[in-house]
Amino acid sequence: AQYCTAVNGLVSTGGLEDGYSGINVALSYLWRSDAAKIIILITDEDRDKVDPALTDAIILNNLNTKGITLNVVITCDIYSGSTPAMAIDTNNTAYVATTPGSFTTSSNGSIASGGGGTSIQDYASLAFARNGLVGDFDSIKNATTTTYSNALATSFSNALAGQIAVQSNIPRPYRGVIAEVIAANSLEQP
Repeated sequence: AQYCTAVNGLVSTGGLEDGYSGINVALSYLWRSDAAKIIILITDEDRDKVDPALTDAIILNNLNTKGITLNVVITCDIYSGSTPAMAIDTNNTAYVATTPGSFTTSSNGSIASGGGGTSIQDYASLAFARNGLVGDFDSIKNATTTTYSNALATSFSNALAGQIAVQSNIPRPYRGVIAEVIAANSLEQP
């Protein structure tokens, strides 16, 4: 219920965006003792330091202390060799979308700054430190058709859900919900 209330209150109006503040709010929630503790940050901006007291060291310490895995979807360029990929994990395993809803993995993944921002330094480094997955925001956002966008969203959500299953020892996490949220937020609204 808290999640639905929070998502329904989201707006995209530009201005300052500090993902650390968002992570810090999520860190303040009470977690069930048997819950898989996973935060997913989705942003197309690098960090704007609204609260300079929230450093990467403080956020990482809080994630470690609470045993929370951080996954991020950021503006970056991810590759499997020279092939664009949609995600990468801490072991440089790249996730490449194939048919709608499917993906392959390869062990030669790399990540680079997309657009010259600091998203990798700001967010990917935290995700990798907590064995999280880093996704390429633009691979879904820049899809040319709704069908292609939905296919990428499904492929990405399946990769993310599989990684969450590994992170939390949950055999079948909520793939459909993740796909619907990503697909709904990946297209420009009229």
